[in-house]
Amino acid sequence: DLVGLRAAFDNGDTVGSYGKLTGTTTGVGNLIKGNVNTTGGSFTVDMLTSRMMEASRGSSRPDLIVTTRTLWGVIHDRLQAAQRFMGPTKKGESLANAGFDVISWQGADIVHDDQVPSGQIFVNNTNTLTLFIHRDRSFTADGPHTPANVDQKTWRLFVAAQLVCDQPRLNAFMSGVTA
Repeated sequence: DLVGLRAAFDNGDTVGSYGKLTGTTTGVGNLIKGNVNTTGGSFTVDMLTSRMMEASRGSSRPDLIVTTRTLWGVIHDRLQAAQRFMGPTKKGESLANAGFDVISWQGADIVHDDQVPSGQIFVNNTNTLTLFIHRDRSFTADGPHTPANVDQKTWRLFVAAQLVCDQPRLNAFMSGVTA
């Protein structure tokens, strides 16, 4: 199972540890504490700005914000007066070209995803996220198989992968956010 972003962006209240580091670890190991707002409340631009600033260190800052369709609409309405153009991503192409509805704000693309739980906003620094795929389970196929009483062949596809965040403190999370 993928651990997911919620485990990486935690302050120790929901997930006990991430990569053997706890939310209460101090010093150099204090990588996952903070940048979490579970208080929620009615969405404000200041709320998003606070999380963005908490997750920024020098020139390293979040570049992708993912939320629900409902909250994306609220963010759109609040930021529309300042919206002028679609910002390019790191590779020079807009996420809009990939079919996403995108709001560009403070250097980050804001998109919605139906898989984000209600009231949640993930503020991601994609430079800190890597999808690791195990070399022995890199989309290996098993088949073909012929099911009984069916005129077809099926294949099973195996992959062992994990999304890893190497610097959770450079990301942020909000929950309990309402329109």
